[in-house]
Amino acid sequence: QNPSSLYSDRLKEDIESAKTAVKKHLRVDDDWDVIFTSGGCESNTMMLRSFYTDCLRYGLTPIFVTTNIEHESIRSAYRWLADMWWYELEVDSDGRVSEGELIYTLETAMQKQEELENSDYIILVSIQYANNELGTIQDIYHLSKVAREYGCFFHTDATQAMKILHPSEHTFEYVDAITFSGHKIGTPKGIGCLCHSPKLPIAPMIFGTQMNGKRGGTENVPYIMGLKRAIELLCETKYRFTNPCTKTQLWWEFHEHGINVKFNSPNENCIPNILNITFKGNDSIDTQALVLLLSLKKIYTSTGSACHESTRSRKASHVLKAIGLTDADAYSTLRLSWDENLSYEDVVYIVNEIK
Repeated sequence: QNPSSLYSDRLKEDIESAKTAVKKHLRVDDDWDVIFTSGGCESNTMMLRSFYTDCLRYGLTPIFVTTNIEHESIRSAYRWLADMWWYELEVDSDGRVSEGELIYTLETAMQKQEELENSDYIILVSIQYANNELGTIQDIYHLSKVAREYGCFFHTDATQAMKILHPSEHTFEYVDAITFSGHKIGTPKGIGCLCHSPKLPIAPMIFGTQMNGKRGGTENVPYIMGLKRAIELLCETKYRFTNPCTKTQLWWEFHEHGINVKFNSPNENCIPNILNITFKGNDSIDTQALVLLLSLKKIYTSTGSACHESTRSRKASHVLKAIGLTDADAYSTLRLSWDENLSYEDVVYIVNEIK
């Protein structure tokens, strides 16, 4: 059945119930809108392109402020938009951006527009909730509060954090848009979400009448309902990580085996299922070969995010370079991630095979 048809009231109710589940989990206001997409990349692109299009439509200058470790769907988008001013916030060695860095950048952007005698501009700040390569969690509440104080809109890509994201009533108090992908919480690949406040106008990239005219095309009801169920399970705590010690056990085993590694993932304010390490000194190796060898042992790792590994020409990860690693270090880096809790035996097996 087509949920847009007159006879499909039940399907429309199902879609509305999924929207309610998303808003309830994120603890945003009822007047927020939820747009279901094909995934995190489309959601991020739609957010940025919508902001850009709306600014130009009303004769305003679009200004984008983000970090230098954002997901490639964000980075590629603003570099393609020729009429957009953009600024990248630098992060520290843990991949974390400070309030001071954000304030300095916003004031720099505003001062530049004053020098150009341009008062018709709008600033959108976009900062990942958690980084997909390091696992670093940003202080979204305070960063978005700073943006609001400067009269800016704020968006966060919460894709990597969804597994561990359990917002308080204040977490997204000053946020205007949230995007995420469903497959990080157990849905099939191909469903994502853009959730935004009514203050932030959204221009469609796919025209049609569906999703309140914001995204055309027949709604993918089975996947939308799968996303609703995944969120319900998340709220029931069935898929939360019950053993945060797994990462500590991995750290300990690497030291016990005498493997010379640098841990790039921070100790605190980091999601519990990502560990990013760089092999140093005599143990420095090209980890592309290691990834292939480990896959033969049914241990599936990566040299960075999957988005980087899918490119034809190999490049050092922009995230690793942003936290101070050289190209050589970046090529000697391994990213471990896990969906469920690893047993101690699993940890020992993994480190043994790496050695």
